[in-house]
Amino acid sequence: MLFIFSLACCAWAQNQSYSDPSKTIETDACKDDTITLESNKTTGYGWDLSEPVDENTIKFISCEYVTDDTGLVGSGGKEIWIFRPVCPGKATISFKYARPWEKDDPNAKKAAFTVIVK
Repeated sequence: MLFIFSLACCAWAQNQSYSDPSKTIETDACKDDTITLESNKTTGYGWDLSEPVDENTIKFISCEYVTDDTGLVGSGGKEIWIFRPVCPGKATISFKYARPWEKDDPNAKKAAFTVIVK
């Protein structure tokens, strides 16, 4: 019976989207969540993980770039990173905004999200 209840809880869980690295993400296992970061791939810049993630707590599912609907050439967009909490614990997801050929840029923009899986 408990197994059926936990499956039902997973089915009712809704995805949450986060974009502010100063706020701790508190989430539950069984649902995918997203981190949305402003980006502009037309400049060559993009977000990438700057450190490995504790995959015992959280796993990445995918990343997608979505352009803003401005109709202007060179306009920016958003990178949507989808992750799945897998086990209770605490993890940090660290990103760096840089060009692939400038991996060691000390001035690269950074964002780190703290995730607590309940």
